[in-house]
Amino acid sequence: MAAAAPRRRVRGYGLGTVDTVLSVDAVERAAADLAQSGPSVADLEALVGGAPLLSVDDLVAGYGAMEILHGVNLRLGAGQSLCLIGPNGAGKSTVPRP
Repeated sequence: MAAAAPRRRVRGYGLGTVDTVLSVDAVERAAADLAQSGPSVADLEALVGGAPLLSVDDLVAGYGAMEILHGVNLRLGAGQSLCLIGPNGAGKSTVPRP
């Protein structure tokens, strides 16, 4: 009987290891939970302090069958800056595309 192969740990960017792989459904549920705890559209408009120069409402986007943006709302006013941060593949470059 052959010995079992040792479990391989996946490493990413030197920031630790990954022991759990989430299903697409679990990621979708986690994204929905985060969306519920984020600022509302009214909160975003209050931060702009007037008419926004850029408005994005309920943006959903992805690549093929993989949805990576789940109902994103953004507002940007005159003289304001926007910084999108996140890991590779999170959709940062997808948001400003027409």
